[in-house]
Order: sequence, then structure tokens, then C-alpha cells
Amino acid sequence: VEALTDNRNRTAGAVRSYLSENSGALGESGSVSFMFDRVGQIVYPATVGDADKVLEAAIDAGADDVQSTAEGHTILTSFADMTDVARKLEAALGGEAETVKAVWRPQTMTSLDEERAAAVMKLIGILEDDDDVQDVYANFEIPDAVMAKLTAACWTLRLPARRMRRAFSMTTPSSSSSRIATSAATTGATSSNRRTI
Repeated sequence: VEALTDNRNRTAGAVRSYLSENSGALGESGSVSFMFDRVGQIVYPATVGDADKVLEAAIDAGADDVQSTAEGHTILTSFADMTDVARKLEAALGGEAETVKAVWRPQTMTSLDEERAAAVMKLIGILEDDDDVQDVYANFEIPDAVMAKLTAACWTLRLPARRMRRAFSMTTPSSSSSRIATSAATTGATSSNRRTI
């Protein structure tokens, strides 16, 4: 969880309470960071071009991966090369990206059944409803059949379908991990305090 706050104690306390009330716990700093890689993510709308055009431009720009859907194109690159790749893509595609930012990408994934998926998605919904929370990253994946059931019943989770789609917008390795993890950080005006769950 990445948060931007002027009061780290308030935000950390709120995140801790969300987790404890939903069968989770706030771990020690760095306890799960080894399960994630810091990478650059560049997002373009679908209108910028088809998948082949964007793929060719991304390869020429030095990107590591491209994911194209009906909603748009997500280009992944190393954190160090993010700015340079974004500049080259802008020149090649003839427009600015919707977003260019650093994200946490899980190295391995854990597949969830319907019960666990519903619980995790409910927690993510609660976290994202907090004004201080900027982004939530996790190392789980939900099979298509389970996702279809959750999407149909998303009103019971108080979670809009658009948020569910956003939570799974990042393609990650398909091998499973031994536990579910998120990376949490709270940042103050002049200093940062990183915590992990």
C-alpha cells in the first residue's frame, strides 16, 4: 500500500486497523519487499494505435513488456529506464502517455479461490477508500471463473467493477507463492516511513 500523508501515525494506524479487522496484520518494514520488483509503468489509451504498433514502438524504445487490451496499452520497463522509454514512446506514438509512474510488480503469484478472493478484494476496496492511500499492490491472481462470480456480485463487496479491473491490470508471473503479500508505505512531507504487510 502506498500512501501520501501529512501524518504518518494517523495513516499507519488506519491501515493497521483495516488489516486487523479483515484477518490481516501489519508486518515489519521490508518483510515482503523481496517479493516485489520496482518497475516503470507507462499507460496509453487504446486510441493511440493497435497492439502491433505499440509493441513495435515499445521494443524500439527499450521496454521490457507490453500488455494490450481493449481498454489500452500498458508498457513495463526497468525503473532506471522509465523516463527515457517514456520520452521515446511519446515521439514514436505521437502523444503523451496517460500515466508514467513507478509501481511494485510481484515476482510470483498466489491463486485464490472464491472465498479468499472475496475477502482480499473487500480489503483492497476498504484500503482504496482511504483518502491517504494512493495505490495498492498484491501478489494474488483470480481465475476467470471466480472473477466472473465476483464481478456479478461486486455490490455485496461494496467494490465497483472498474476497481476490480484495475486491481488486475498488471500481468505477472504465473507461478504461485507461499503467501499473499502487499507492500505498504506512508510518506510524510519531509521524510518517509516504509512498512510492509
